[in-house]
Amino acid sequence: MGEDRINWHSAFYDAIRLELEDYLDILSFEFEHQLNTDPLIIDALILKKKKQVVIEKNIAAIFRTTNIVEFKSPEAYLSISDFHKAIAYTHLYCATEKSAGLTDITLTFVLTRNPREVLRHIGNECKYPVTHRII
Repeated sequence: MGEDRINWHSAFYDAIRLELEDYLDILSFEFEHQLNTDPLIIDALILKKKKQVVIEKNIAAIFRTTNIVEFKSPEAYLSISDFHKAIAYTHLYCATEKSAGLTDITLTFVLTRNPREVLRHIGNECKYPVTHRII
């Protein structure tokens, strides 16, 4: 038996435009805005098979069960936009992998340049603690 499906997203879009019709001159609406044209790809995903094992290598000293690593080539730099995209990757990974918990994930950036602007942003805007450790 065929079930008629209601296109709830279209209905919501039309309803919100109607609700805000008095402000159409100052608002812009986009239906199903595409965030990215390229596939979302994590540079490296490293999963620890045994949680309790300590890895005695500098790059892995902070590793938890799930470890996302983003690499920047020597010519590239880490931008604030890159930082936010990697944070989004982390949250998206948690949303799609039922075994992943946000408190058991690390996010590591590998780069050759000092990301001063990003570090300031992380500390001042995001209010995350920042510690400096050169490997």
